[in-house]
Amino acid sequence: MKKTILIFATLFLFSFHSKAQVEVATNPVALLFEFGIFGVDYNINDDFGVGLDLAFGQGIGVFYLNGKHYFRPRKGADRFLIGTFLGTAGELDGDSGGAGLGFMFGYKWVSRRNITFEWTGGIGRDFTGDFGFLPYYKLNIGYRFNQKNQKK
Repeated sequence: MKKTILIFATLFLFSFHSKAQVEVATNPVALLFEFGIFGVDYNINDDFGVGLDLAFGQGIGVFYLNGKHYFRPRKGADRFLIGTFLGTAGELDGDSGGAGLGFMFGYKWVSRRNITFEWTGGIGRDFTGDFGFLPYYKLNIGYRFNQKNQKK
């Protein structure tokens, strides 16, 4: 858990020392149900980005590393996306869990004030055999740092 927090903090701090677009997001509705969902996206260019997602609560933990390709972005790394993810999910006590690889698709909106809203869903194969499949879903709101010039 400490390593994951360190990764998120490093990406966040790196965003202030580079020209990169970095987004930090969460799902505020999940917080009402005592479930924390947090994500950091690093947009490499207008068409491609990578991200880390962490979710935990009620004895369950989820960690995903993903890559996304954006089709016809307007504001850079936005609109329709497809991608792949590598993830792990399971009980926090370590009794059961799964790890796997899968595909996802979704849509990201970016406002004029750099507020982001993203819906993404997907499914993958669990290679450990505990679950059989590994779901991926995201419904987050966040903020984009270091906004580049927007495409016209």
